[in-house]
Amino acid sequence: MRRRNALGTHLESCAFPGVCNSLSERAVHIVFDLAPVIADIIASHCPGTRARHDFVRACIGEDWDDARAMVEGMLAEPWRLRGYQETRLRQFLELV
Repeated sequence: MRRRNALGTHLESCAFPGVCNSLSERAVHIVFDLAPVIADIIASHCPGTRARHDFVRACIGEDWDDARAMVEGMLAEPWRLRGYQETRLRQFLELV
């Protein structure tokens, strides 16, 4: 049986709802903590565009397919990334 959260998004069913809810809540908090970092990475590689705005809007609207596509686009050219950027992008993908 699939449940919906307060925003109407489908949640996977779980035999242990208390555990699943706390895990999904933590994942959401981590995603939203990581989103500004990812937005800054995207903005630094796409100056003068709306890429940062579009990424943040996708995250806020929970449009994870668009957010994931933008991150995958950044990872398609890893030679352009510096330091921690590739690691953070991959962490974000694992969460969404």
